[in-house]
Amino acid sequence: MFQNFQAWKLHTFEDYLTLILVFVIGVVVFGFAIRRIYKRRNDAYAFKIVKKALNKLPAKEARVFHDITLTFGDKQLHYDHLLVDAAGIVAIRSIGWGIRIYGQADQPTWKAVDNKVEKMIDNPIAKLTETFDTLRNGLSSYEIYGLTIDPLAIFADPFSSPELYLGRDSYCIPFDELKKWKKQRRLRAENKAQKLDIAKTVAAIEAASKKA
Repeated sequence: MFQNFQAWKLHTFEDYLTLILVFVIGVVVFGFAIRRIYKRRNDAYAFKIVKKALNKLPAKEARVFHDITLTFGDKQLHYDHLLVDAAGIVAIRSIGWGIRIYGQADQPTWKAVDNKVEKMIDNPIAKLTETFDTLRNGLSSYEIYGLTIDPLAIFADPFSSPELYLGRDSYCIPFDELKKWKKQRRLRAENKAQKLDIAKTVAAIEAASKKA
């Protein structure tokens, strides 16, 4: 049974050297990968990958603006991403840190944690929704009425897919569920009884963005 037991053992100096080199290379590669991931744990990287994913939406069905500031009178509104489709508008915030997120819809701040660090962040849904009256009123000056506006926060920490403990209907998703969300959004737009005029709304948003 154990006649080949010696086969796996190290017998020569070269065997030991090879093992050490493999181990060192593995440690270096692993360390490089970890450092690269940690450098990407920020909102800028989250913005980049969310932008890329949203831009895959069919141009005939939706238009997405990124890093956009709108001016209505003396008020300015800024959004990471603003999606316009037949179902309405989605104001989106992309967040790049936190593998576990805790909070409730009525709390002004939420807790974002990883295995070592804990941070308090502003409730992104509350921050988005507080702009909606201004956005709705501002677009009404372009004769766009009856808007449905939804918030969405996308948590995109590259270290690990975030776990969200935010209650039901939180309007938040981890990045790896964005593809599923897009399919659901597309179905919602198709089934919308009174569809939004996308071209007219896009023109209004472009006009408001030029005033910034």
